[in-house]
Amino acid sequence: MRKKTKSIQKKQKIRQKSQSKKPNNALRLVKIVSKNGNKNIKAIKKRDAPEILCFIKNAPETLKFYSEIRNSLSKNFSHMNSIQKERSRKRGGYWPFENVSYIGTSASLVLAAEYQRWHDINKSKMSIVNPEKWNVEVYQKLEEVGFFDFFDLPNDRNLPKKNSEDVQIIKMRSGSTADPGAIGEMIDELKNLEALGHEDLEEEFIHLYGAMVEGVMNVVRHAYPEGISTKFPHIGKWWITGSASKKNRSINITIYDQGISIPRSLPTWNKYESWKKNIESEIGICPLADSVKFDGLAILKAVETAVSSTSDTHRGLGLSQMRNFINCCKSGFLRIISRNGMATFIPNSPTHFIRKIPTAAAKSYSHSIGGTLIEWNIIF
Repeated sequence: MRKKTKSIQKKQKIRQKSQSKKPNNALRLVKIVSKNGNKNIKAIKKRDAPEILCFIKNAPETLKFYSEIRNSLSKNFSHMNSIQKERSRKRGGYWPFENVSYIGTSASLVLAAEYQRWHDINKSKMSIVNPEKWNVEVYQKLEEVGFFDFFDLPNDRNLPKKNSEDVQIIKMRSGSTADPGAIGEMIDELKNLEALGHEDLEEEFIHLYGAMVEGVMNVVRHAYPEGISTKFPHIGKWWITGSASKKNRSINITIYDQGISIPRSLPTWNKYESWKKNIESEIGICPLADSVKFDGLAILKAVETAVSSTSDTHRGLGLSQMRNFINCCKSGFLRIISRNGMATFIPNSPTHFIRKIPTAAAKSYSHSIGGTLIEWNIIF
């Protein structure tokens, strides 16, 4: 009898242990709000977003969470029959954000791009979960970026009016062609923001315009090449937004695409051999195009190679112009996140050279951003 009891207890422990390893698939009731303000109560899987969604303050968890959204919204869609696709369109993607206390502007842009991809490819009815429970500042940030009206989602919360001295955001734009006019309109909007006051930044805006145009042209030329597939279906677009902070005396511009990424495009680059020698001198090997382990360093070395080259820049990736712009600034940074890598650059200066302060840094992460994000932050 004792042996039987011990055997049962042992089986129960094994069962409990195996259940603890399984993902939490518990359901919970939520309010689903869709186009035209339609509201329904549904049971969905319990999912928790990170408290901070930001590529600066919490890059690992933010990239992981966005990867989960990307996988969920695109999961098995290409293998569905017509009935399953129709059910998927009606069901949409339900991701709660009520536990998010902060979201960065760049993170807001990438989130909106993911939703637009799902919307355009699947012709789905986009929905949001429990919007009345979202953090006020998070809700306002997404509202300013244009997340709600971009997809014709309802935005009927009565929120306190923001102080004009707080960070002001330019509503995002998207496109599939190199459109200098759209960039010019965004520059004009930035100039008119109250957060900039009466600062004389005409020269900075001229250089910023050139860097932004180069960034968008880079997407059009290199992000979505024919014959090279991406892990997830894309819609061939770029997204861009900007902001200004009076408190921090800064301007921020972000461009994002869902293309093949810089590390994967390097083998077709006209400076590939120079880049190869550059990275081999650092780590002793040349990473394969599909290897993500050294993505951060691959981006950093690509920028260094582009800056040191004197060949025709319009045959390259536009990286030298992006780096040279930040060098013209008194302070700030250029951050490039592409696939699983991040490279950050600050202006070169005599002080940095004398003190041997690094002006570039690279990191690689376990999860991909799903394309390339370029961010300039200029301190004025």
